[in-house]
Amino acid sequence: MKFDKQMDIVSEEKVSDGMGGYEVIKVVIGSIQAFTTPVKAEIMLKEHGIVSTTALKVFTKDTLPNEFVQLRYGETMYKILQLADFGKLRMLLVEVIPNG
Repeated sequence: MKFDKQMDIVSEEKVSDGMGGYEVIKVVIGSIQAFTTPVKAEIMLKEHGIVSTTALKVFTKDTLPNEFVQLRYGETMYKILQLADFGKLRMLLVEVIPNG
């Protein structure tokens, strides 16, 4: 595996709107070096009950924070569907967020 893609780790933060409420903004809280591979639609349907042609498996050796909601690669945002920790290696199943 070649960990040649740098992906940003994105979290959500509540910011006061000045009227007693708040807005939720996305902030980059770090980055990981990753190896990615596409996931076939048949596997997604069989194992996860969803069909997506824009899903990836993301592998990284980097430590992940406890709370984060998305990954970003370039201008594309991905939501995390599943996370598996294998000790020295972590695998995330992610899906593109349309207009994310």
